[in-house]
Amino acid sequence: MKAKLLVLINSEKVRFLMAGGINTLLDFTILNILVWGFGVWSYAANAISVVICVCVSYCLNHFFVFQKKEKLSMRPFIYFFVVTGFNSICIQSAIIWLSHSIFATPFSRSILAFTGLVDSQALQLNLAKCAAVAVGMVWNFLFYKHMIFKKETIDNENQFIG
Repeated sequence: MKAKLLVLINSEKVRFLMAGGINTLLDFTILNILVWGFGVWSYAANAISVVICVCVSYCLNHFFVFQKKEKLSMRPFIYFFVVTGFNSICIQSAIIWLSHSIFATPFSRSILAFTGLVDSQALQLNLAKCAAVAVGMVWNFLFYKHMIFKKETIDNENQFIG
């Protein structure tokens, strides 16, 4: 059992999902506290929670997911912030806006099996955020793996033996 757990944790994709789960939980918590606790406009609350969570996500991805030994540096962080920030602020805000637009129509409410629940603004916001996170998860993994935390490749031309 312990060996299976170690094999799972040694998987980059599993570590990515674990870090993403922690970060997503933090993101939803901050978003909901800002919107429902402090009355912050949902788009602004999303932007604030994203900025905080991008910083946390960079550290989790750097040290835990892709297991970089180097210290944190500004250049990769800025690149990471641009990629993640674009996804999280632009794409997520667009999905949240689209969701608000869809849920605002009686027709879309009638299609859903849980029609009575759709009247809950908190549920609407969190369902929209879930959809946005799902889209962003794929976007982020591909960019992180292939652009930000890519493994160094060995130049095969220098590996020729006699």
